[in-house]
Amino acid sequence: MRHDGLHGSFCIDDALKTLWLFISRSNKYIDETEPWKLGKNGDIERLDAVLRTLWESLRLSAVLTAPFMPDTAMRIWEQLGLTGNPLDGGRASWSWGKLDAPVSVKKGAILFPRIDVEKWKAEKEARDIEKRAKANPAAFYNFDDHEPEIGIDDFSKLEFRVALVEKVEAVPKADKLYILSLDLGYEKRTIVSSIREFYKPEDLEGRKIIVLCNLKPAKFRGVQSNGMLLAAESPDTRKKN
Repeated sequence: MRHDGLHGSFCIDDALKTLWLFISRSNKYIDETEPWKLGKNGDIERLDAVLRTLWESLRLSAVLTAPFMPDTAMRIWEQLGLTGNPLDGGRASWSWGKLDAPVSVKKGAILFPRIDVEKWKAEKEARDIEKRAKANPAAFYNFDDHEPEIGIDDFSKLEFRVALVEKVEAVPKADKLYILSLDLGYEKRTIVSSIREFYKPEDLEGRKIIVLCNLKPAKFRGVQSNGMLLAAESPDTRKKN
């Protein structure tokens, strides 16, 4: 994003790219110096220099990040054992090695937790469906709409089997998902189904259901589903629920 004003140009995207290059180089420095080995081998002088360099790099990162992510920069600042605010003074007051006294860093929460991509996709899909349904319920739940016709060859590819529901468990942090442990007679398998809001576990355990068995496996909230439960609904019950 570029903004051209009376006093010059502000290339915010370029600034962030440069900042992240610096942070990536700092990460590479950790791999190159292997501070965990320095401590194990007793090379304290070298270890001190490496840790001080990393500390200075993080201090500079906090200062440069502050205009874009002030809360994150402040968390970095506090974990580095610093007081005040990284926004105070900005780059003008910063210099490498300015603080040569001993410092005590603080252990804190992970700044950028690793994203579970499959979980993110499932949550995003659920949010998108909910938004479309709220925006236009009549169109979204139109039971008069039908999918394109298929031939007998397409239908013959689908493998339907009767399965006994042996156990039902709720998927953690998922309001609508159940994990169903099934007995197909010739094998046991697990599927994930979004019927939690309609049934209690005891309503399903011991019952027989129809399962599409040759559906490609998919993951929901980190749980692999090997098939799909077949269910039916009417316009009245769907609107009711």
